[in-house]
Amino acid sequence: MSGGIAYVLDRDGDFPGKCNFEMVELEHLERPDEILEIQQIIEKHQRLTGSKAAGRVLDGWNEMVPRIRKVMPKDYKRMLQAFATAELSGLSGKEAEMAAFELNRQ
Repeated sequence: MSGGIAYVLDRDGDFPGKCNFEMVELEHLERPDEILEIQQIIEKHQRLTGSKAAGRVLDGWNEMVPRIRKVMPKDYKRMLQAFATAELSGLSGKEAEMAAFELNRQ
């Protein structure tokens, strides 16, 4: 993983013991739009590959959602927050990117 968000199905509840918490934070899926997006990704994967594992996840979706961990790199989260701050100040596009970079650099 390098700079992006990962979603991990933590079936056994032991995933936190495998993480470097100096670099990442673990979050649960809470936002309905994010839950739907992950479900749609798994549905597409199942449809395109015929994955039985994906089918089992989808069959038990309501029980699986609490087991899905969002792995968020701290640096990436900080940049996303800086970008959102720049956009709230009225910047967009490259201006917002540069402002986020400068804000993050400080």
